Amino acid sequence: MRNGFLNFNFRTNGSSDFSALKLIAVFCFVFQLSCESEGREPQNPLPPIDEINPPDQVDPPSNGDDRAGCYFESGFPYNDCNRLNSLSEVHSISSNYSYEDPAESGRFNPVEEIQYQAPQFFIDLSGVPEGLMVSRNFSLFEFVHSRKGRFALFSKKVIALLQDARDRLGRPLIVNSGYRSPGYNSGISGSSKWSRHMYGDAVDLSAPSTKERSRVQRECEREDASLVILYQTHVHCDWRMHSLDSDFYFDGRQDENDAEVIKPIDPIQARFIELPTTAAGWRLGVESKVVADDHEGELWVEWTITSPSGKETRMLGQSELSYQPTEFGEHRIHVLIGGLKGVEAVRVW
Repeated sequence: MRNGFLNFNFRTNGSSDFSALKLIAVFCFVFQLSCESEGREPQNPLPPIDEINPPDQVDPPSNGDDRAGCYFESGFPYNDCNRLNSLSEVHSISSNYSYEDPAESGRFNPVEEIQYQAPQFFIDLSGVPEGLMVSRNFSLFEFVHSRKGRFALFSKKVIALLQDARDRLGRPLIVNSGYRSPGYNSGISGSSKWSRHMYGDAVDLSAPSTKERSRVQRECEREDASLVILYQTHVHCDWRMHSLDSDFYFDGRQDENDAEVIKPIDPIQARFIELPTTAAGWRLGVESKVVADDHEGELWVEWTITSPSGKETRMLGQSELSYQPTEFGEHRIHVLIGGLKGVEAVRVW
């Protein structure tokens, strides 16, 4: 190179001269393009890689060994799919997943049998990150826990309904219990072999006060819960009448028009119990049992006593109480148990 120019030494005779000239022309053309393009933006730039394959878009495996359970909610970056284990795979690892056959129970009609079929696919919680979010405010591990079963499932629809309820309340909903394996559930006092906690569409929500209990009850009913039972410390809500989650069940096509067919008619059994009357008044009591699901502790009880003159006295909370009548004559006693079951009696003072 001299004075900033390239010098080419070649001979200009014969065909070799013509080939050399062609080579020089090609070189100059390429060199000119590269020089002209310096400092310019390309006319059709490639999109960034994350625009070609957005990180929050997941193509879930669809069948066979790659079947997946996915928790999606549009607009949030916690979309995630988890490989599912079949029930046969789960049986080869754990003995805690033996479900009763509803067709052999004699308890259910054909529509109900669909809702009580055994789940066929489960998430292996040992491979799920602890903080996995499945809605704006709920993590997966608020509904499942490895202590209650290494393999678990929980309905996406129920999570979405509970998120809606939380949005209206404007504060957390505390989930005491969600999914339970059949083996774990059988070890709980008062448990039922048909507990909806084993099917992934039931929750027990903390409600330590009368005010909070009423709020949680209202929100579950607003979200069309199939069964709402009030206890002293929590509210049981389940969606047993709703379509099963097709990620976890072979047949999730339950027709919502059949909902009334499988609605529990008499979920709580109750009766008055005779207690001694004293000079100071009556001792009143009721005995009750949940038959539609697990009996999960002491039920919430509301007493209303109407005097002969029509005056009402309302007492809350306990299954037994003392009452001192202030009028002589016939008193009507009404007891609402668990927010569902009402029993009545008449006493004369």
